[in-house]
Amino acid sequence: MFKLNSKIDNVRDYVIYKGKPYYINTSHEIQCGEKKQMLYKTPLSPLVTFNNKFYCSEWENNYKIFDENLELVEEGEDKVFLYLSNDYLETQYSNEYLEDITAIIDKNENLIVLGNIDNFSISFFQMGIYIYIQKE
Repeated sequence: MFKLNSKIDNVRDYVIYKGKPYYINTSHEIQCGEKKQMLYKTPLSPLVTFNNKFYCSEWENNYKIFDENLELVEEGEDKVFLYLSNDYLETQYSNEYLEDITAIIDKNENLIVLGNIDNFSISFFQMGIYIYIQKE
């Protein structure tokens, strides 16, 4: 049988990254070991890891990006980040005309803005990404 090594209470979401557990607790903090950083009161789940960074979005469209040492890399408003694959990250934001924009970010941090699409029309294959665009 298993032997209890440790217990972490009040976990909302977690991810194992490079062999270490990172988790969001019910006190709205992201934590790894003793290192903690405060998040927003309404974080989105799941915790998104991409390109050696943790992307933490919240329901009010605020976001924070941390490196693997939980140092704050970027903080801002009006963006949401969603996990797509190991090679691509989805982001949603508003442009200067307050239009909702959906885009994907690749491992080289290139932004690929998508037109009027259905989010279910994005497919990932070993050799690339295929996007089916609905024409109106």
